[in-house]
Formats: sequence, C-alpha cells, structure tokens
Amino acid sequence: MFTPGLVSVTFRPLGRLEITEWMQKCGLTAVEWGGDVHVPAKDPSAIADAVTVSREHGIEIVSYGSYYRAGVTTEETTAAFSDELAATVALGAPNIRIWAGTKGSAVATKEERKAFTDDIRHVCRIAAAENKTVSLEFHNGTLTDACDSALCLVEEVAAENLRLYWQPNQFRDDTYNLTTLRRVLPFVSNVHVFAWKGSDKFPLAAHEAIWRQYLDILRSDHRDRNLLLEFVCDDTTDQLVRDAETLRSWL
Repeated sequence: MFTPGLVSVTFRPLGRLEITEWMQKCGLTAVEWGGDVHVPAKDPSAIADAVTVSREHGIEIVSYGSYYRAGVTTEETTAAFSDELAATVALGAPNIRIWAGTKGSAVATKEERKAFTDDIRHVCRIAAAENKTVSLEFHNGTLTDACDSALCLVEEVAAENLRLYWQPNQFRDDTYNLTTLRRVLPFVSNVHVFAWKGSDKFPLAAHEAIWRQYLDILRSDHRDRNLLLEFVCDDTTDQLVRDAETLRSWL
C-alpha cells in the first residue's frame, strides 16, 4: 500500500502548524520532518510541537530528514549523529534519512569511499539499537548518485537496517530511471515524488505517464511505501493542492 505525504522542506518558510494544516486539506497523511528548519535536532520544543501538530491533523511521522553527511567516524561526527537519532526517537519516526558522504561516486577516492562507508555502517549500528532504519538520500554528489555505486554501498555496509530512498534523477532519461528503480527496488523505503527536468519544475500531472510506470514497479513487490511530495512547481501551496490531488488519483 502507498501512503501519500510530504517532505516538510518543500515549504521551509511555513511553520509546522501551517504545513500540517495544508497536508490535512490535501489528504496527505505521512510527513518527513526536516532537521534544518522545522525540527532542529537540539530543539526539544520544536520536536514536541511537531509531534503534537502531526497527531492533531492525523499525520504519521514516517521519517526524520537529517542533513547528516557520512564521513570519517570521529567523536565529533558520532555526537552529531547521536543528536539526530535522539530527535528521530523523540518524534516517534521509524526512520532517519542521511546523506551518503560528501562526494559523488565518480570523484570520491578509494580512501574517501571507505570512510563514508565505514561511517554509514557505524551509524546503522547505533540506529539499530533504537530499532530505527537508516535511509540514504538518493542524490547527486554522494555515493548514491549512480545505481551501481548505491548497490555496492549497500553490499559493503551490510547492515540489516540500511535502506535507500529513491527519486528520479532529473538529469537522466526515463530509461535510466526505470532501470535504476527496478535494480534498487529491494532496498527502497520512502520515495520522493516530484516532476523536474533538469533544473525546471513542472506540475506533477505533466509527468503522469512516467510516474505511472514508476508506481507499477513500486507495486510489484507488494511492500508498503510512503510517497512524499517534494519541491512543487513555483513553490506554492496552490500547486501542492493540485499535485496532491494528482498523486492521490494515481493511488
């Protein structure tokens, strides 16, 4: 089953209450709260408020959107992740999203890749103690920027609680994205849903044909997933309403 939702950073200027009110209007029932603006890891009042407004509007917190970038495992980075994980626990979210390093797979050295991989393995071990999954942002400029690299990373980390997010790469063609999704499907947790071509954003309905193909692939293993709208065209709540209606019609 798919659950439609929203990534809160789509509307950084809006407050937590406004976001949940718009989500309720749009029939979106799953949220990933972002750690940069809406729910900073070291802000207990923001965390408590996010829990309250989510509950009051019938929205499940499905992930904490951390901006932790895996690197060398040191006392400083371990403490930073511990803060992010504590926020995840306080939110009651089952998953924390992190970034797979600070360099793309084509430019990371062997030593850098090992450092990123070792740190991901380390934070997965910490998260497992809290019964949380760790999902890697599927993004350019990290080790998940290419399908082969992402799959190799999952194999190298070898952690049962490691997952991959998925989103179409707006700089690649449909064939590439379809092939990539089929290959990474066993590891996909949440999906970021948007309609971009290069740096240009479009209404979600404009990409209906390809998204219906993506959804067919996602349905094929009969697993529950959250489909989280992210970065709508023109960054307006009016477009969110339209995109949410589009997404729900597909489901």
